[in-house]
Amino acid sequence: MKITEFCSVWLTVKKRSLSPTTEQSYADALQRVILPFFGDMEIEKITSLDVEMFVAALYGRNLASETIRRYLAIFRSMMTKAVTLGLISGNPAEHGKIEPIRRKEQSFNVLDDVGLMQLLSAVDSVELRWKVYVYFALDTGARRGECVGLQWKDIQGREVWIRRSGYKLTGKPKATKEPKGRRSRKVYVAARTAELLGALRREQKKNCLKVGKSWKDSFFVFGDFEEMLHPSSPTSWFSKFLKRHNLPKIRLHDLRHTSATQLLLHGVDLRTVSGRLGHADLEVTQRYLHFMADADKDAAEKVDLFLYQNKKMV
Repeated sequence: MKITEFCSVWLTVKKRSLSPTTEQSYADALQRVILPFFGDMEIEKITSLDVEMFVAALYGRNLASETIRRYLAIFRSMMTKAVTLGLISGNPAEHGKIEPIRRKEQSFNVLDDVGLMQLLSAVDSVELRWKVYVYFALDTGARRGECVGLQWKDIQGREVWIRRSGYKLTGKPKATKEPKGRRSRKVYVAARTAELLGALRREQKKNCLKVGKSWKDSFFVFGDFEEMLHPSSPTSWFSKFLKRHNLPKIRLHDLRHTSATQLLLHGVDLRTVSGRLGHADLEVTQRYLHFMADADKDAAEKVDLFLYQNKKMV
């Protein structure tokens, strides 16, 4: 059996345990990366050397190490299923240690106190929906899909449940799924964030009256009543907002990174931050700790100013 034939069998079985967006990403990986390399090969003739050549080809495309690792994991999973089905006697992707060499990890942007103050000063003048979105994202560290999928029934005072994530696949209608990791989580928001959410709820209820609708707690917080916001809309709005106010260019997802870093800098423990962000384990959250080291260096400089005041000591 050729890899081309086996791919469809594997994905049909595998998709039962995948979210719709993950299934789509697997299908894309197969079509764009794995099949062009292995497609015409007989599955039982693939060797460990072929897999190593596959990894080398991915490096030749200058892909990030995490991307290479993901493609290799997908192929390894396919070969594991082939072993289970008795099509091959051993997994060529498991022979030896076929691991991509780690490259320098991609950096991400985190707003410092000044940058955060500038951002919030500008966002205070925008439409209420977007103002609340930005404050909510910074408060909770929620992902874009989680913000888009939020419904009023998920909010009780300062208690917010992250129960779903909005997404949109090409050629298909908008839909929701479970949050990443398939785990709902409860977060408490700041009192002022709760006030902003209350103001947005009142505005939505007024808009319901204008169009003759009965308000329901199943309406989407940042959407148009029962119509969920398109998942790409916040990204598009945020990019235009930054440009309009001459603010430094960052990604919408950097609000999540900023939320985590600010919490750590203000003394919140790592496990609590990890829980708020919905991380699967503490290791993911630990990547923010290098910002703590940078802050500590800045603190040392300030100590030098107030303690020694530029005096010559020796």
